[in-house]
Amino acid sequence: MEILERLINCEVNSPSAFAGVELRPYGKFFYNLSTPHCQDSNHGVFFDLRGPLERAVEELILFYRLHGLIPRLYPSFQEGERRLLLPLLSRSGFDIQYSAHRLYVHQEPSRLRPGAAVKIRRAAALDSRLGALLQAEGEDAASLQALRQQLQGEGCHLLAGYLGEEPVCLALLKFLDGFCRLEDVITRREYRGRGFGSALIHAVVNYCRRAAPGSILYLWASNPAAVRIYRRAGFKEMDIDSPWSAAYFPRSRKK
Repeated sequence: MEILERLINCEVNSPSAFAGVELRPYGKFFYNLSTPHCQDSNHGVFFDLRGPLERAVEELILFYRLHGLIPRLYPSFQEGERRLLLPLLSRSGFDIQYSAHRLYVHQEPSRLRPGAAVKIRRAAALDSRLGALLQAEGEDAASLQALRQQLQGEGCHLLAGYLGEEPVCLALLKFLDGFCRLEDVITRREYRGRGFGSALIHAVVNYCRRAAPGSILYLWASNPAAVRIYRRAGFKEMDIDSPWSAAYFPRSRKK
């Protein structure tokens, strides 16, 4: 199995590390009732597109509504998936959101030479200062609750950059099946442009190499300034469709 195929398989199955899984002949329904507003914990994925998809969509809607959750579907990144699924989802009452994110995989040595004075270290937990940093960037209480739960697992690591004892940047790493997913890369607004982001990414690359030798580091990104840093750190863009998601809202609620 090629690296990209293995990576996508890891990506679409990664919620099993922090959510329950309901197996169906055509796919999986991920759910976590303790974090009902976390989309990454509560969504379905269809792996087999050869069967009656209308019935699969009906079952997905029923399953999540019975659990008091918003029915939601994520992609499996199969060829022809958009053509087969998206028109059906739209007719069935789903709102479809398209992401501009592209997939980047770390493949080359980092060319970053960070000189910032920020000190990068692993945070033992999401304390009030780190939570405030995330909230300032738009994360809500439900997202913070989901993150705290995920950090209780061995595969979820939070790296933070400090000036003295004040956190100014952070990044989340999730280790699973030989891969390391980098997400939630944030620098406090008032500290941007000072090289802290470059220092953080450089530290992330080295941390991943030490924590899980041989693992493959990857991320999704669309911000041009951030992408420039990732490229200098040795990340390469992969040839794969950007992600999408579909959430079910009955017609009566749309009026």
